[in-house]
Amino acid sequence: MYKSTLSSVRALPLIPTLSAIAGLFLVAYIGLLAVVMTYGVIEMQSAQAVRDTRAAVGTLETKYLAEITTINNLNPETLGYVKPAAVAYAVGSVSASFALRTP
Repeated sequence: MYKSTLSSVRALPLIPTLSAIAGLFLVAYIGLLAVVMTYGVIEMQSAQAVRDTRAAVGTLETKYLAEITTINNLNPETLGYVKPAAVAYAVGSVSASFALRTP
């Protein structure tokens, strides 16, 4: 019995099997290295896109605040607007409600 087990182990060529396993590990290592490098590049590109977007938003906010300041500093009377004689509010009651959905 011991002899048959030993012969079955020896039937498997040891060096070519280990070489094949080492080759598979090398291919897997190179593949994983490529995945990590790709992830790093994508991460850097997305970080740059975020920085560019923040810069664009900052520019737009600056323009917006400058325009609002200009509008707030304007005198409406110079544009032809006059103050209303009286201010009134419409008062009413809601008698019926409606829904946009139909049954």
